[in-house]
Amino acid sequence: MSDFIKLVGMKVKLIRKSLNLTQEELAERAHFQASYLAGIERGERNITLETLEKIANALEISPQDLFHYNDLVTLESDNVSDIEIIKSIIYNRNSTELKMIKNILFEITKTIDSIKK
Repeated sequence: MSDFIKLVGMKVKLIRKSLNLTQEELAERAHFQASYLAGIERGERNITLETLEKIANALEISPQDLFHYNDLVTLESDNVSDIEIIKSIIYNRNSTELKMIKNILFEITKTIDSIKK
């Protein structure tokens, strides 16, 4: 599955755990099987918007909360693209902040490249 689907699954799991809910409890609230929820959390299911809404309602959050990944940055997973996480971190930044981030990234990569030589 895509990195995006895996990110959504990781976010569902993170929020569920922060609410001290088991997969069974969340699945019951959302009206589907715990095994289906487990597949979502592992990024193995390409869910519909309706399912996404059921999960958000069961977690008592807005659906858009499932698309903010700043809190996933510290999680390590070979299955999630670091680029997707970086994109989610900078997505809502204004143009001034984006220019600053771009300049910082340029300087970092320039330094890394000079060290490699």
